[in-house]
Amino acid sequence: MPHHLLRLVIVAALAVSGPWPAAHAAADEEPVARVGGDSISRAKLAGALRKANAAALPEGPQRLQSEASVLERLVNDLLLRQAIARAGITADPAAVDADVQRIKTELASRGVAFEQLLIRTGQDEAGFREQIASELAMRQFVAARVTPEAVQKYFEANRRELDGSLVQVSHILLRPDIGRGEQGLTDCLARAREIRSRILQGELTFAEAARAHSAGPSRRREGDLGFIARRSLAHEEFARQAFALAKGEISQPFATPSGIHLLRVTESLPGSLSLARIRPEIEQRLGGDAIRDTIAEARRTTAIEVAAGVAHFDPQTPPDGGVPRRVIVGSNAE
Repeated sequence: MPHHLLRLVIVAALAVSGPWPAAHAAADEEPVARVGGDSISRAKLAGALRKANAAALPEGPQRLQSEASVLERLVNDLLLRQAIARAGITADPAAVDADVQRIKTELASRGVAFEQLLIRTGQDEAGFREQIASELAMRQFVAARVTPEAVQKYFEANRRELDGSLVQVSHILLRPDIGRGEQGLTDCLARAREIRSRILQGELTFAEAARAHSAGPSRRREGDLGFIARRSLAHEEFARQAFALAKGEISQPFATPSGIHLLRVTESLPGSLSLARIRPEIEQRLGGDAIRDTIAEARRTTAIEVAAGVAHFDPQTPPDGGVPRRVIVGSNAE
């Protein structure tokens, strides 16, 4: 994988954490979390909070949410580093030297001293070299999973989403009664399911249902919205649902900020973008997937304990769980 693409993939993992931590926190640093056999010190958490501007927030729910988010990133970063270490991946010292020298040369060409960079990032040169080493090791870890075969397979499995294809979409839009809160949404979903069932049973066509029930202006065109691209002005969930449908298939009801939708794809036009053209995007996606999958697996198999009084997310409300995340301030073991 090209150097610059891998840097994009790993930058999120390194942005908060800084240099690669020692295997164990220093004896005089109180741990705020234990992750397997390693720990995260209170000093490290405080530094990450300052970098994220969370330390300046007033006491209250927003600050607790920010603190929990920062701690989660630190835990994820440590889990990923542990996985890399278990895989036996280390950075080549010569490659670290070359990267550091390249950075020094680039800074000098801009009239910036390397020491100024160290001051701005709050590191000494040894810490900076550790950060470069961690980046190189992570790059190797990801590159081993983003092979030409994996890229080809991903392209074939997701060709319509990636190659510029267009789909012609008809939809039925139902608007929940927001004055009734959650019950209004529940009733609207039930109504959408009933309409879908009637269409599938042949009681009415999609076009008839759109004219009779849709709250959108496309009802005057039997629900037709014309052709859309995967990346278009349409809401992301709307486009994702549309491109998951085969021609003639009707979606399950789903929600966007506009309301509850039923979709039907009536036509599809193949795209012309080649694998060579979109390879960088696929590599970046696969790299991100590799990191997320590694962290998710590590969370399932690694004991994580948070110290009392430290804000963190309830593990029963994961980021992809579809429910609001709950912040706990207290001790917890995952």
